[in-house]
Amino acid sequence: MPAFTVDKNVEYVATCAVKEEMKCFRFTSTKTSCQINKVVNKTLTKIVVPDYVTSIGSSAFSGCNSLTSVTIGGCVTSIGSRAFDGCSSLTSIIVPDSVTSIGDYAFYNCSALTSVTIPNGVTSICGSAFSGCSSLTNVTIPNGVTSIGKYAFYNCSNLTSVTIGSGVKSIGGYAFYG
Repeated sequence: MPAFTVDKNVEYVATCAVKEEMKCFRFTSTKTSCQINKVVNKTLTKIVVPDYVTSIGSSAFSGCNSLTSVTIGGCVTSIGSRAFDGCSSLTSIIVPDSVTSIGDYAFYNCSALTSVTIPNGVTSICGSAFSGCSSLTNVTIPNGVTSIGKYAFYNCSNLTSVTIGSGVKSIGGYAFYG
């Protein structure tokens, strides 16, 4: 096969086939990873993150006010900072056990979210991760979590049930304030 040489004076455009379920996202991908960076249409009401996606980037779904339901695929290991910030209609989110990291403000002001079960693989809940989730009534934190960050559940004014696993060694200031 002849070698491909690049001419500095010519613009090359590469095209590739994108799976149908990924056409609603802006993403970066390599042979071993796929990260969703942004949703194209912020008026979507339901999103299923495909199983081959490995991470959800910072602010990827931020401001998706119509989003009510999210199912995250089983290969996602991290949810970035402010990933779902301001998704005020979000009532249901399924976070798989593959997730080990939930960033700062990840679910900030998801005011319709009522229940959260933190996956077993998560070791720490970052600061303000669920702050402002005013409809949140139930939280289960597994034994694998060792720290809960500052303001993690700040202003979750309807919390009536919190189960904290035996592995938690530190709880940041104002974690359950309000």
